[in-house]
Amino acid sequence: MPLFPSSAIGRALMLLSATLFGTAAGVAKERASGKRLQHEQEFVPMRDAEQMDAARMVLSPFMQQTVSKGLPSDERLRFFDGFVASLNYERRIPNWVLEYFPSPAVAEATAALRGEEKEEAGENEEEGPNGARRGGIRFFADTTVPEAFRVTPDDYTGGREQKRLQHTRGLSRGHLAAAQFHKHSTKEMAETFNMNANVVPQDMTMNALDWLRLENLMKKLLLRYEGGIWVVTGPVFSPRYVYGDPRSWGWTESRSTSAVTPATTVSGVNGDMKKARKVVCYELVGKHDVAVPTHLFKVVLGERGDGSHEVAAFLIPNEPIVSERPLVAYQVPVTELEKRTGLQFFQKVVPANDTASTSWRGRKAQRQGLDALPNICRRMSCEARTVALFQTQRSIAQLRAAQSLPELQQVFTRLLEERRQQRPGEKRNHLDTAVMREYEDRRKELAEEALSEGK
Repeated sequence: MPLFPSSAIGRALMLLSATLFGTAAGVAKERASGKRLQHEQEFVPMRDAEQMDAARMVLSPFMQQTVSKGLPSDERLRFFDGFVASLNYERRIPNWVLEYFPSPAVAEATAALRGEEKEEAGENEEEGPNGARRGGIRFFADTTVPEAFRVTPDDYTGGREQKRLQHTRGLSRGHLAAAQFHKHSTKEMAETFNMNANVVPQDMTMNALDWLRLENLMKKLLLRYEGGIWVVTGPVFSPRYVYGDPRSWGWTESRSTSAVTPATTVSGVNGDMKKARKVVCYELVGKHDVAVPTHLFKVVLGERGDGSHEVAAFLIPNEPIVSERPLVAYQVPVTELEKRTGLQFFQKVVPANDTASTSWRGRKAQRQGLDALPNICRRMSCEARTVALFQTQRSIAQLRAAQSLPELQQVFTRLLEERRQQRPGEKRNHLDTAVMREYEDRRKELAEEALSEGK
């Protein structure tokens, strides 16, 4: 599928500033038909723009609306039917993806126009009652990415032995733009399975539990904002504290209780934080050395009917999370995420009290950036419903988080006891097959580690 790079898309998009406000009807009609006008065109540096036909520089109405609040960066942009992505060749994952979800009113107009537009276009795509179906769609390598940086589907898959050798056990192919939100056409949904543009190595249990809760929250938010919501999702490589010379790679670490504060331990150097250093360290997995983020983020911008905006940002550790916490526990300031990622979110949105920049309030709003906007989670409950399957995944996460054989056995014993209490009438109390498999796999891993360390 044709996707095109640009080294200066931000500068090129400045030429489009007068056209970045498509009407809701235009957006609805376009999404109903599954068409996009010209945004599979190549974007070029300003010095070459004068030689191009002006029509080639025009984004479709839907994509105009998507980028109307500003792009986080302009590195290697790709425009797809349902989202924009920035590719990172070094890390083999996206820097971010940007999505726009129109208001329910526009969505209803989209549904009404879908059949008519497809008939006019002569399209006979097989779709379900609510759009495209996921069945039969597979992850794929992006052939527009140079081969040296291209990620293939088998970087994340394979048998147990292959996963052990590639250090990918427990990782899943995590969507940044969730496939469930891109059902307008089979092509749009299929593009979310692009390995370089929309997929990161994501902890399996985190993906199936707390990240899914966050994605479900997006559905809830969409019903609250008449102007729709804009969502930026991406990876974070967060630092941790290291004691001693980091060149020796001999540090002591522990999990942090905060997504913002680097991990540390009081045992290192008698807890003297003055002797600790910040170091960013992350795994490379698979045959193509794909970077594994330490965290994943999501920034949500909601637009109310009067044109005002509200914002919320979330940062979740990319690791087994052993207990359920409220989603607001993962909320962080937008400015903190910008510091961590080097991105700038929704730059074209100006807080209402930022108009008088010479006043004290105006200067404060400028320093706060988007954090000066009302917090979405203070106006409504930022929580999403859990499901029965969550308990199995949470049990797997607790086993995977065990760092020693005694700790693993302690967790396993506790899970068995909880099972007995839940079903006291059963003579044989067995855990789910998936939980038992994880217990055996984790026990083997820890035994090998203990043997190699001479413990």
